[in-house]
Amino acid sequence: MRIHPSMAGGPTERQAENSRSHGVPAWSGLGRAFCFYALALAVALICLANLGFLLGLAVGPWNLPLAAALALAGTWAWSRSAGGGAPAWRDALLGAGLVWAVLGLGLFLATRYNDMSYDGQCYHQLAILSLLDGWNPLWEPYLPFHHYPVQNYPKAFWYLAVSLTQVFGSVEYGKAFNYLLPTVAGAALFQFLKGLGRSPFMVRLLLSLTAAFTPTVLCQLNSFYLDGLLVSGLLLALVFSLEYYLYGDRRVLGPLLLVSLFLINLKYTGLVYVGLFQIGFWLALLWRRRQRHWAYFRCAAAGGLLGVLVLGFNPYVLNTVHFGSPVHPMPGENVARYQAPQEFIAKNRVEKLAWSLFAHCSANMKSMPQLKIPFTVSAYEWEHLGTTSLRYSGLGPWFSGALILLPLALLMVWRRNRAWAKAGLALCGLILASVFFIPETWFSRFVPQIWFIPLLWAVALWWSPGEKWRAAARALAVAICIILLVNQAMVLAGNWLDWHGVQSVFDGQVEDLRKASQTRQVLVKGPWRAVRNRLDSAGLRYEWVDELPCAEPQRIAGTHSTHWYCLGENTP
Repeated sequence: MRIHPSMAGGPTERQAENSRSHGVPAWSGLGRAFCFYALALAVALICLANLGFLLGLAVGPWNLPLAAALALAGTWAWSRSAGGGAPAWRDALLGAGLVWAVLGLGLFLATRYNDMSYDGQCYHQLAILSLLDGWNPLWEPYLPFHHYPVQNYPKAFWYLAVSLTQVFGSVEYGKAFNYLLPTVAGAALFQFLKGLGRSPFMVRLLLSLTAAFTPTVLCQLNSFYLDGLLVSGLLLALVFSLEYYLYGDRRVLGPLLLVSLFLINLKYTGLVYVGLFQIGFWLALLWRRRQRHWAYFRCAAAGGLLGVLVLGFNPYVLNTVHFGSPVHPMPGENVARYQAPQEFIAKNRVEKLAWSLFAHCSANMKSMPQLKIPFTVSAYEWEHLGTTSLRYSGLGPWFSGALILLPLALLMVWRRNRAWAKAGLALCGLILASVFFIPETWFSRFVPQIWFIPLLWAVALWWSPGEKWRAAARALAVAICIILLVNQAMVLAGNWLDWHGVQSVFDGQVEDLRKASQTRQVLVKGPWRAVRNRLDSAGLRYEWVDELPCAEPQRIAGTHSTHWYCLGENTP
């Protein structure tokens, strides 16, 4: 087994700098090019959107092919600097081809089911449709309807979605990145684990799939929610930072910079979390790797400055100028505090997190969390698993079961190799510091990085050196992964059943209304433009009204009781 010197205990600086001759650096060849191209494509789309806005241009069909070409050139240049066996152009082309293969699958799956989530319809699709109409967030940042999430929140994902929509036609195609980013994160982790030492292919695959396709990712695959992309980006930031800490290869700072730019402009918490992660790793480098910390610091600083001041001019700079806070309307407008009873919200952050982690899965905003026995799944939980935004125990019904195994995991790793145990505790501390930075720690989609904690110990159990308890440690690592994988399967099953059920009802309603519209008026009432766009895309003839004349209007499926319809007078 190849173990990096820092894990085995006390290398000198020269030994650390030369560690690549003793270990297996993860980033080589096709896997490296695949990850770099995907991130470069996303950041290029964000850059081109901002450049176009500066020049007074809307996002158009030219953004995507131009971004693809720029990302390919960047990947070629980066692969060339990295060296390796295959020519740089071959790595770049094959990496780009793999990205488009995954993205193509995502484009196919994205249109199987409409985004019926609340936030997706309420403001994410509204923002995308406004951009398609020609809205310029730089020169005209404030829309007539004054919808603060659209105007004041980071906009990176909307730029990606609009770029895909302009080429392929439907707003729903914008969800394709929900499939690409977790795949990239899983590939990065797979390569990193390969660098830690010899291990069975299936073990690395199991860990990578479990870490990348978290319950947060799975719940949000068919929505425009951002938390699945957030946790994928955070996994990439962790992998790249660990790679640099262990091997000191400055080439890995390139994809780290790209993922930082993406996270900062994805969501406010992306700025907070990636910033805290990088501060933690910089302090660790300053303490243990003094010859490396300046390069890491420059990368983090460049990502922060470019992400906030340039790519994030809207919202960060404009919010500061107009409202006095770069993250306006946060923290004052804390939407999570309205998602649970005030009795629960009044508890401290540690209490709220503990209650939520060991409670029944629930999306009920009016009830207190109910504790349950780990490794059980109730009928009540199955009813709520198909929710895009679970309130309590949002990481799945068996996640609490994995957590109760962690004291045993810590004990085993401590007895096998204390350096690995201390490293695991430090990484867990860094993750928990990011979790407790926000007040509503109980709402798992706001703190999806908690999912990484049991997986960190699974990695330590398998790869920590030493023969003591080796078989037991590896058995426990596999057990943790299997528990989490079964947990993910339940979450995915619950969501797929919900997606399929709601979509089937909606399609049936549209078909019935299409037939009825031949002889009757179809009248629709509701506030969301996303629903109107979906009905228009279905080719339905209808009239949007302020009030419905019928006594018993019917609810439109998937609109959370916000949109209703009825049949009016006969048409000539």
